[in-house]
Amino acid sequence: MSSTPPPDTSLSEFEARSRQVGRVGFSVVEILIAVAVISLSMLPILYLASSNLEAARVDRVRLVCEILCRNILERYGSLEGNPWPSLPAGPDPKVREAADLWRQDYVLMGGLQSEEFEQIIRLHEVRSLTRVEADVKPGLDRVTSQVTWKISRGSATRVDFVRYSRLVRSPSGI
Repeated sequence: MSSTPPPDTSLSEFEARSRQVGRVGFSVVEILIAVAVISLSMLPILYLASSNLEAARVDRVRLVCEILCRNILERYGSLEGNPWPSLPAGPDPKVREAADLWRQDYVLMGGLQSEEFEQIIRLHEVRSLTRVEADVKPGLDRVTSQVTWKISRGSATRVDFVRYSRLVRSPSGI
């Protein structure tokens, strides 16, 4: 008879294999390396997300300013209306202009009266200039609406604008 010891049944199969290999799990160094690799792979995704948010913010400001500019042009540059009495006279009798008409005429903000609009106006220093030039072509005046705003990114500030013009029939007697 051979004298082989009976198998040890007190250890589970997993524990027996672990003892054979000599380890039971991941080491702290392996876990730290895995976390570092995952973190580094997430950086480009986070950068893209933040730049997309910034682009969306800039687009929202531009959209609000374009709506304001178009509303001003529609109000003062309609073919039926006469913009001359609405704008103050200046040194040149053929040109009239006014700044920030939307501050006095809330109809111009049509649909923009909200807390978000007020915040955009304050943060981005939105300004408008409405100008009427007489007889740029025979029998036609030019109405121009321009809205400017500032966009800050880090330490850099950029001034941007949108401008729309329209020719309207000259009123008689100007």
